[in-house]
Amino acid sequence: MNNLPQSPISQLKMVIESGQLQDNPQPNFISKLGTEVYSNLIFNKYKPSPELEAKETWEDFIIEDALMSVSQSKKIVETEIPGMDGVIVEYIGLDAFEIQITGRLTGSYNVNPKEETNQLSKILSAKHPLDVTSWYLQNLDIVSVVVKDFVFNQTEGEYSTQYFTINAQSDQIVEATISNNK
Repeated sequence: MNNLPQSPISQLKMVIESGQLQDNPQPNFISKLGTEVYSNLIFNKYKPSPELEAKETWEDFIIEDALMSVSQSKKIVETEIPGMDGVIVEYIGLDAFEIQITGRLTGSYNVNPKEETNQLSKILSAKHPLDVTSWYLQNLDIVSVVVKDFVFNQTEGEYSTQYFTINAQSDQIVEATISNNK
């Protein structure tokens, strides 16, 4: 058994994944600004398999200050029949979740979080789905997202803070089996 101490991020991920967070939550940890963090977002470590020639890799990237908004539309197929009022509903299903994440990266006093901003930009620019850890998203069975677009905004008078908005959609892992039945 491994008796090495775990990093705070690893401990937090284990608590989130185990579902041990309470309805009356206690702060998960204290942020760089000294504020209590109840919810956060982690873009999970990425290291491609050797057969993939992807150049980007990263460790767990935690965003302490993030708010998420999640919506989901229904897919409804309607057929109009000439001479009949209304429509016939043929199919009702669900679209992927649409996710908007707004947040900020915070540097120490009078220090811009340039490295964190650059790292987040690289992660968001990846050409594959991103595995995420967040009790809020996992409560909706969202563990992987595809980033559609993202924005980094400057704010007057806030040199030590980098605000961002990420628009993404949920991604589901689908395994297909190929058979040669003739």
